[in-house]
This record gives sequence, structure tokens and C-alpha cells, in this order.
Amino acid sequence: MKKFFTFLMLFLAGIIHQTFADFPIRQSNNAEVESVIAYNSTDHEYLVVWAELTKAGNFYFIGPVMGQRVSENGNPIGNAFTIFSVGTHPDVAYDSQKNEYVVVSSYNGVHAQVVSNTGNPIGNSFELVSGLPSWPHIIYNSLSGRYLSASAYIVESPPSSGNYILRILSSTFIISNQQFQVYTTGEMEAASIGGNEFDQDRYAIAFAPVQSPETPHGRFLLA
Repeated sequence: MKKFFTFLMLFLAGIIHQTFADFPIRQSNNAEVESVIAYNSTDHEYLVVWAELTKAGNFYFIGPVMGQRVSENGNPIGNAFTIFSVGTHPDVAYDSQKNEYVVVSSYNGVHAQVVSNTGNPIGNSFELVSGLPSWPHIIYNSLSGRYLSASAYIVESPPSSGNYILRILSSTFIISNQQFQVYTTGEMEAASIGGNEFDQDRYAIAFAPVQSPETPHGRFLLA
């Protein structure tokens, strides 16, 4: 009985390892970093997005933002495709009503690109926030059918003090027939950090479809 139990456990462990084993999404001569994922609840697949650093000699430089569709079973669908020719800190959200994605990335501002469920960019990318903002997030609001984009920027406060404050700049936009509007909704002081280590700080934001008199279209939590 003990031998049978040991064999059964080893057999189950083998099945679990085979089922949940790691699998490659992208293998290239570049450095793939900052990966994010959105799940497509209509087609039952994923869109994996990442930034690539291109190598030249012993140095790496900012490269493209790439995407790859992946099935629920972990099989790549088609080939990896370019979303932005250059960008960093990407994020992706899925719109279940239109069955499409929006990908955001930062490079000389924050830019957005609509991507179809088949992995094809829809229209041209457009700028959400100009200037210094970085570390963008994009969240889909399933109640209002809109997105919330958030991006961070660093300000020295007070000036020339060596102390930095991370602020979050939020804006909502509507995409309809490739048209969009941007509404500035304000700033939120998220964290105070000293010295020059601000590039190690991050923030998170999520949507909950919880309705109340104060939040008739749901609410967001920013940490």
C-alpha cells in the first residue's frame, strides 16, 4: 500500500509539473523586460506585452514594445508583433465590450495604442500625457465602458532639496471610431522618497465594479 501511494504521488507530481511547466513567450538577442498580461474573456486567451532592450556591444538601449497572443493552454498564437517602435514601462487592459486591448507605454510622454483581438494595431498611437510622466497604468472600467490611465512623474520638493515626491497624474479617455478625448482629473501625492532612488518606486491601481452614491460608475484603488 505504501509503495502504491508513493507511486501515485510521483505520478501526480509528474502530471502537475508537465501541466504547469514554464514555457517560452519570447526568445531573442534582446533583453525582454517589464512584462504585463491581459486576459481576453471572449476568446479565452492572453495578450502578453513587454519592452525590449536592444543590445549594442556591452550596452542596452530602449527598444520596441512587443506583444504576443497566448492560448489558455500556454501556446503562442502567431508571432510576436510590434506595438510601439520604442517605449518603456508598458501596461495593457482588455475591453470586453469591444473585444480589444489598449496598450500604454512611456517615452517622451505617455502614449496609447488600441490593439485588436487578433493582435493588429487599430489606427495610430496617440499621446495621453506629454513631457516627463512615466510608469503608466491603464485600467478598463466595465461599468462606464471607459478607461482610466494613470502615470507618475517626479518633482523635487522643495526645489533643489534632493528630496523627491512621486505624483500620480490621472486622465480618462474614450475611444470611439479612432477618436478620443482626454480629461485631466487632478494629481495625487502618492509617496515621498529621498535621494536619487526614486526610479525604484512603483505604484499599483485596480478597478472594482462596486457602485454607491459616491461611486455610481465603480471605484478605483491606488496604492
